[in-house]
Amino acid sequence: MDHVLSNEAPLSDREQAFRQLVSASHVPHEDTRRVLVLEAAKVLSVGEVYHANAVIALFNFYNKFVDLNGVAELSAEGYAASGVRLSTQGYGPPAGAGQQLRSANSQTARTP
Repeated sequence: MDHVLSNEAPLSDREQAFRQLVSASHVPHEDTRRVLVLEAAKVLSVGEVYHANAVIALFNFYNKFVDLNGVAELSAEGYAASGVRLSTQGYGPPAGAGQQLRSANSQTARTP
């Protein structure tokens, strides 16, 4: 990631294509966006373009959501702790959370 963001080292054709998709997501004119996406698609597979666009769209959504709701940025320690948690547990709920949810749902379902 640092390599791509630094603008110092040359990017591979694939890295340039992915970067072009990110840039295209910020272009307001549909015709220009389409040209950028089609150029990236000359290097990437249809699946890679699709998945990259999904990730880009989700990041754009979350960034706007956070900005509009005034969510505070994490501290350096918070990012470090989040990185450790993601590397060991991923994005899923903690182990056992699914069982707790099923148990709570079954109790709610029996309540008259």
